[in-house]
Amino acid sequence: MERAPAVGAVGVPISALVLGACAAVLFGVGNAVGFLTETTEALFIGMFVLGWISLAWAIVLEGTFVVLLGLRSLSRRPVFRSEVVLASVGVVLIAVVLIMNPLWGTGSGSGG
Repeated sequence: MERAPAVGAVGVPISALVLGACAAVLFGVGNAVGFLTETTEALFIGMFVLGWISLAWAIVLEGTFVVLLGLRSLSRRPVFRSEVVLASVGVVLIAVVLIMNPLWGTGSGSGG
């Protein structure tokens, strides 16, 4: 029978998921607001910066968790299915947000 992982063990990937989702929402709202007037441009830039900060922290948390899962697997300590699923969903979410909002090029606040 599989034991439930400790709360701290799933807290990190859940935090990364929340940060990744916040980044996606910030990028989406920023793109919806646009940058045609000075007021909307200020909102757009703020959301763009906050989105990248959220995404950067999500990458740090998720990357650290994936490395720790890999080390735990190599040392033959138990790795729970729920941890692997949460880590996989987090990596996919981060990848989708990165693909949809590249740091440079179209869709990245390049003002047009």
